[in-house]
Amino acid sequence: MNIKSYFNKISYNLVNVFFSQGSTLLVNIFLARWFEKEIYGQYALFLITINTIVSISGLGLSNFANRFISEYKYSNLQRASEILSFCIKLIFLSSLIFSILVVTISPFLSFILIGSQYFTLYFIISGLIIFLMSLNVFSLGVASSLGIFSKMATTNIIVGIFYITICLFFAHFGGILATLGGILLSAIIQFTIFFFVIQKELKLHNIKVLNLPLIQEIGLIKDWILPSVLSGLTTMPAIWIIQFLLTKLSNGKFADTALFNVSFSFVSVILLFPSLVNAVSTNFLNEIIGIDKDKYTKAFQLNLLTNLIPIALIVLFCILFGHQLLSIYGQQYIVAYPIFLILVISTIPDAASIALSQYFYSHNQMWLSFKLINIFRDFPMVISSIILIPFYGAIGAAIAYFIGKFIGFLGAYWGYRKIQFKTI
Repeated sequence: MNIKSYFNKISYNLVNVFFSQGSTLLVNIFLARWFEKEIYGQYALFLITINTIVSISGLGLSNFANRFISEYKYSNLQRASEILSFCIKLIFLSSLIFSILVVTISPFLSFILIGSQYFTLYFIISGLIIFLMSLNVFSLGVASSLGIFSKMATTNIIVGIFYITICLFFAHFGGILATLGGILLSAIIQFTIFFFVIQKELKLHNIKVLNLPLIQEIGLIKDWILPSVLSGLTTMPAIWIIQFLLTKLSNGKFADTALFNVSFSFVSVILLFPSLVNAVSTNFLNEIIGIDKDKYTKAFQLNLLTNLIPIALIVLFCILFGHQLLSIYGQQYIVAYPIFLILVISTIPDAASIALSQYFYSHNQMWLSFKLINIFRDFPMVISSIILIPFYGAIGAAIAYFIGKFIGFLGAYWGYRKIQFKTI
């Protein structure tokens, strides 16, 4: 494993994430300061609903493409082309189905989630966003598999600037509906740029899109896609359920949702670091797993340390300067510090689980990952939220989130040791 190349790619991916996800954070900060707390809470519910459905419609194909294309891009171009073709057909079909579904039931979603059909148009726009965002997330997985982190960093600088400019301009003049329109326009621009960049890179690698039936990959569907789909049905939905219950069961209504969402936004930022590290390490680990077992072990250990040490330092910083960080969203959010504290601490076991999950993926143990990480983590999270939110509101939601993440880490470590024992 080339250590210098590893950290160079992490640096490029840091720029990539800073502009792609950092732009979202910056827009949310402005919106939290511009909108009333109740209005921002409504916007947060739209955002978490979109992200939840995107996580489901993606079918785990971003990680799947990263896992297998990175392995076959040098050793077996035909197989890399088959994997890519399979993924493209499946992601397009899945994204289209979920997008049409959301648009079709938008009046129902508006009534159930917000309590009024007034927001039907908002959900129609959200359905269109879901289609494009699903494709964009998949594109990032393909880009990671090709190792083009420097090119994607440049691309996301452009996309991030577009996103900030368009969304803030639209939000300033038209509230939530216009903001969703801005997100849709930004997603179209992102998809267009990603398409041309990745298409050019695929030609350089001589990886082609083939016209093959989906049924040809029935083994991958059973061993990889199905557990990924089930994982998608628990991961983001568990967080969505927490925020939905917070809206319905607490007295604060959307105000409590806003407090939780602002605090949770810092969790999302912190967890970007292990996500970007793992995007790079997936590329390295899958290139060497079948070649040199000792190098793989050292690379995995390096990945684990690269995840946990910075996260621990970031969490310490957040604990010490939490009030100042929350005030970025506005003085009215400083009261969320207890919520913020619990959620930030939860990123330590979560980051450890993310790093350990690489061991499951590279050893093709997706079903074990679903059983010992997703089920261990998400079901206790939801059950705890049902019990705690009616009594403790947003703090109860944060405690439920921490409980789920900690139990998920225990499951991840148990699974890691189980696979390690089998491969010795």
